[in-house]
Amino acid sequence: MKYDSSAVSKYLDTYAEPDIQALQRSLERPFDAVLVIPVYDEPITQLLKIIDKVSAHSAVLIFVFNAPDVDEPEVAAAQQRTREALESLVKQTQARQESELFRANISSTLTLYCMSYCHAERLLSP
Repeated sequence: MKYDSSAVSKYLDTYAEPDIQALQRSLERPFDAVLVIPVYDEPITQLLKIIDKVSAHSAVLIFVFNAPDVDEPEVAAAQQRTREALESLVKQTQARQESELFRANISSTLTLYCMSYCHAERLLSP
């Protein structure tokens, strides 16, 4: 079956969340793979290890920082650690904000995107 990029584009334009539409518009160079990783209460060291492992490949790496919209003390602490990891990663990779996402060119072949669903106005329904 032949890949039809116009069909994918049409689908994304019609049904994708605004963040995904922004991501689609932001993609510039060709890549061989896309890796999407949900991030919740993960240490920044683990995220940096993933970037290091993927950096030699022609890829797009997408970290989706997320947290549930639950009002419990232990969840609030995890939400805070998730926000801190996002802020630290954005700073360390010198990511620039584009709409609702952050983008960093890690190498000539790896682009990192960070999507934020861990702040109060963007928490995910459990």
